[in-house]
Amino acid sequence: MVNNVSAEKKNNQKRIFGIESDINSNKKLILESRLLIEENRAMILNNYSAAYAGNRNLTLMNTNEIYENRKSIISKIEVKGELQEEFIDVEKNKAKLDFMRHQSKVNSANLEISNEMAEINSKLIEINTKIMETNKLIFEFNKTQINRNKELLEKKIDESKITDESNELVRKQNKETMHMLENNEKQNKDAMHKLVEKSKNNSNDLAENRVEIHKRRDSIMSNNNTIQINRSKIFFSS
Repeated sequence: MVNNVSAEKKNNQKRIFGIESDINSNKKLILESRLLIEENRAMILNNYSAAYAGNRNLTLMNTNEIYENRKSIISKIEVKGELQEEFIDVEKNKAKLDFMRHQSKVNSANLEISNEMAEINSKLIEINTKIMETNKLIFEFNKTQINRNKELLEKKIDESKITDESNELVRKQNKETMHMLENNEKQNKDAMHKLVEKSKNNSNDLAENRVEIHKRRDSIMSNNNTIQINRSKIFFSS
């Protein structure tokens, strides 16, 4: 009987040690994933700024200059007769309407993007609420354990309630807790490995996105050079 009890104690200690190792390992995985997520979020914001505040504004400046060039080109066309004058008139209106239609499409696209960003902000608010709830959970646990420590320090234990039955009940509860923790931490580990892998893939995608943003900026500036050349031609042809 003594040997059985001793073997059970050793087995419980091994299980508790294994569970503790899994929990600590998962804590490190959670930290790694959180760091990757935070780095990715910073890169997303950086790419957003580069694409929207940078490339978008440069492209819009090109659009405006192209339209000004178009108006200058049309205004410098020499016309003969009423038919050609009508041609100039309809071309001016067409140019203006083409650029206005383009701007209207851009407005619609921007509205869709803004709606999606508003939804993301709402989701972030929900996430922050969950973080606050988790903080409260930790606080309440700490508060309970502080009180328990105080009871033990002050020896506020009713020895009359310590029986074989009460010890067996706690022992049974401990086994149930160990079983639950073993399953839970296994699920956590599997989920965390998937999350870390997903975050690493996101990092690679963001890096590729960054390269694409810079390539497009080079194309935008190349377009701008062509626009300036055309403007010079308009000026010197007058």
